[in-house]
Amino acid sequence: MIINAWSDVFKKKYGSTFPENYLCLDTEYTGGSSEKDLVLEIGHAMVSDRKIIDGFSLVLNWYIHPEVSSPWLDYKLNNLRNFMGKDWQLTPDFLKSRGRDPIESLRFYYKLFCTWGDSGGMFVGQNGLTADERMISGAFQRFLGKSWKFPENQYLDTGAIFKATEIAKRQDLSHLHDIVLPHRSESPKEYSRRICSLRLSGLSWKLDKIIETYPVSSAMEKAARHTAGYDAELLHHVMESYRSEITEKVGQDDPQAEYRKAQAKWERDSKKAASVSAEVEDETQGRQTTPEPKQFPEPKRENKRSQRRL
Repeated sequence: MIINAWSDVFKKKYGSTFPENYLCLDTEYTGGSSEKDLVLEIGHAMVSDRKIIDGFSLVLNWYIHPEVSSPWLDYKLNNLRNFMGKDWQLTPDFLKSRGRDPIESLRFYYKLFCTWGDSGGMFVGQNGLTADERMISGAFQRFLGKSWKFPENQYLDTGAIFKATEIAKRQDLSHLHDIVLPHRSESPKEYSRRICSLRLSGLSWKLDKIIETYPVSSAMEKAARHTAGYDAELLHHVMESYRSEITEKVGQDDPQAEYRKAQAKWERDSKKAASVSAEVEDETQGRQTTPEPKQFPEPKRENKRSQRRL
């Protein structure tokens, strides 16, 4: 778990120990433009002492807003249903029958997020800077005339933690082991943004992949996936799964030493394997292997090198 390698300097920025009180949030929206698209649903799970004490979601009925075109909204929602599958709940009929006044809903969440942030509480999201913060802040600005962002030292991303941990486990990505550790000057929010922006082919860090690696309670109905309230609750279970793998370390002088040590061992093993492979190839071809002086130093020099390694 990458959290075990975070320095004390970085941990102090969010309170030194992995947070026990935090607010998980998730959103659903019509598309990726914060200026043109609409937030359809906002959900949260408020956690105190590692337990959910409050949580629900609000569906926003934009059909009642005078500035929103009904045909445009029909088109967006039907496209989402076709893309997401039959379990996608946010259909035109669902918004009209179950949705709430969108402006009142935005006002509620603006007040909740501001109050939580002012109290020093931690926010938790899944790729929340690219998606949730951008879309929610866009909606607040566009319809309420209010600005809002996650506070710098009060945001952790479950996707960033998972992604950094997976990179640190892989020897073929050893050249990135130092990169996935927080920089001394970074805030938790800046660190999350940097890790999420790393582009690596073949490395999935979506929520579905995370819960395959860190299973959550079977009591959660899978049919409710991709609703904001469900996914917000899911993030709470992921956070507590991460906690189970944390070994808090105090006075960690060099958190990068573990990865440098693993990288050096991998490089030594790779060179040894390459050397053995070359010798075997020479023997199978009937050639006698004659060490070159520059490649194989005299025994005395080799002993000194061995002593230095020890």
